[in-house]
Amino acid sequence: MGKTLLFFLLLSYKLSFSADLLISEVLFNPKTGGVDFIEIYNPTDRALPLNNVQLGNLDPDGLPANLKSIGSEMLSSGAYCVITVNPAKVKADYYTPSNAYFIQLSALPAYNNENGHVLLLRGAEVIDQLDYTEKMHLPTLKLFKGVSLERVSFERAANETGNFSSAAASAGFATPGYRNSVQENVSLKKSSVTLHSKSFSPDGDGFEDLLEVSYELKYHGNMATVTVFSDKGILVRRLIRNESVGTSGTLRWDGIDDQGQISPFGIYILVFKSFDLNGNQVNARKAFSLAGRFK
Repeated sequence: MGKTLLFFLLLSYKLSFSADLLISEVLFNPKTGGVDFIEIYNPTDRALPLNNVQLGNLDPDGLPANLKSIGSEMLSSGAYCVITVNPAKVKADYYTPSNAYFIQLSALPAYNNENGHVLLLRGAEVIDQLDYTEKMHLPTLKLFKGVSLERVSFERAANETGNFSSAAASAGFATPGYRNSVQENVSLKKSSVTLHSKSFSPDGDGFEDLLEVSYELKYHGNMATVTVFSDKGILVRRLIRNESVGTSGTLRWDGIDDQGQISPFGIYILVFKSFDLNGNQVNARKAFSLAGRFK
């Protein structure tokens, strides 16, 4: 390709990267038998039309290629949209809320397992672009297959270092159709761990049958261990052990110990420990009581 022609083609695309529709999540190395998906997000305060929106990748000359129109619907403010060739397969492989919005295409642009480029265009304008590589995954992961890359912040450029990271194990390694597991809460001043109640009674009466503990972490990319001890310091239950967790979530304990036995009434201590790759740590201890009668 001559230099004049290449220059003309580059000028034919307006590379302005507006904060309109944004790339939210990318699964480019699916589980065996699974399918790729691209999730987009509407960060604006208005519904946006998809009738002139396309997905693409880059050709060897660095130009937008293999463009696929994604539909003619409207995407509501604050909504996510999952684009794939097989919505049923994505729903079988991952949790999706009942109101998750999917668009099915006959084919997606090719997104290689090791690295590639995801382009979101409206007409001749590239409105967002992610240049991904599997090295963007957490180094603590042993396998990348079936793990999506999620956007950490919609207020920063997609290709800003660290703005895409592995979906948390606690979320099933992908969150198609809803909030990203690693999405940061910019208004959160400090991490917190909270018990919904300081006592629970797993007696099946429908009231406080489970111990529920919620966490909000200021930073993403956390590995966490959450354990329950007796008031004598004896390990009773490992809820999670050195597992990647999202920036927020809820854990539950039904009163059964690691040996599958019913724990006796009494005082217990929940210990929540997490750390990220930048050395930020959370260490929380929460006392509670197990009361009531088992049925």
